[in-house]
Amino acid sequence: MKTRHGLHGFTLIVLLTAALALPALAQTSTNTPAAPPDMQSIGSQAFTWLSSFDTNSTTFRNNRGSFWTSVISEQNGVAPLLNEIGMGYDVFQPGRFNATNGTSTSVFVEGRERNTGVAGTISSLQGGIGFGLMVWDVRFELAVDFGDNLKRAAKQDVLYGEVDFTVLKAIGAHASTGLGMFVDFPTEVPGLFAQIRADF
Repeated sequence: MKTRHGLHGFTLIVLLTAALALPALAQTSTNTPAAPPDMQSIGSQAFTWLSSFDTNSTTFRNNRGSFWTSVISEQNGVAPLLNEIGMGYDVFQPGRFNATNGTSTSVFVEGRERNTGVAGTISSLQGGIGFGLMVWDVRFELAVDFGDNLKRAAKQDVLYGEVDFTVLKAIGAHASTGLGMFVDFPTEVPGLFAQIRADF
């Protein structure tokens, strides 16, 4: 019981911190862009945001670990929306930082816990290894995880694998946010997620 409350407490702290930080960030900008009128404009603005690099950012250069919380939309899963908390650590950086083009690479390990948000019911536990490519203040991650899906339809534990792709953007010296997608195998259950991270 203490673990479940602790996980919810951690998630609540991260979300409150993000909620308090966002108005402060918004107040520093005098040029607030207009809301996009359609989906094509949303995609265009997202691409512009990701491709406008902050060459002074050191978030992904100076930090090797991260804690995160995510909101997940999963098709044909245990619930349409799931919460996730996770942590990762760069165990090896084969490509050191290149000051000319701002790139570096890493190999990382990660662990994730997902729950349905109802009375803290844990739906899955998983962990794995991945590859990261950093370009200034943007990080691309491709990971392969293996886990135990604790709440499948027949109430039986089911071992599974998952391939995740995440795009992260630094929003501070020790914070980043991003979007991602995944596919479970062999069930081929797809999902999308939004994530906020504390980088250390």
